[in-house]
Amino acid sequence: MNLLTITAAVVMSMCMNTAAEKENVFYYNTEMEGDKVVAKYVYKQVSVPDASSAYLVLEPRRKYDYGYDAQDRLLVRVTHRWDGRRWHPDSRLEYLYTDSGYTVSLSYWDKGKRCFMSPVSKTTYTDMPEPGAVEVSTYERCGEEWVQTSHLQAQAKDSVAS
Repeated sequence: MNLLTITAAVVMSMCMNTAAEKENVFYYNTEMEGDKVVAKYVYKQVSVPDASSAYLVLEPRRKYDYGYDAQDRLLVRVTHRWDGRRWHPDSRLEYLYTDSGYTVSLSYWDKGKRCFMSPVSKTTYTDMPEPGAVEVSTYERCGEEWVQTSHLQAQAKDSVAS
């Protein structure tokens, strides 16, 4: 497979390559099990009136939980939101791998049923016969059917013949 397989190493590099916005400063805490990122916490630096500048005040924002298969490929990423007291599930990305690529599905948490709903969108990444070429298709759920909303083919610049 020519596609970038989302492995534990890729998740780790994403955690290491995060940047702060100019007006919003975020801090990250990563939980590891061996060489795998299993959770990442995102905190926003907040200003507290009358607080000494010697203290850094961080407010929890998001928590990401990661799950992998036996080949260290990313299988699931669950996003949680902080409500001021505890973490609540919000959304889930599920990764399904095939011989020619993979599909990423997005579903949201149903508070009433206390479970994730059926996926509302999905994106497929498929290797093409040309070296470095990939096909990307995005679908949205419409009732029980999947409707394609975008489709593109891309080729890595290094693999384009001169």
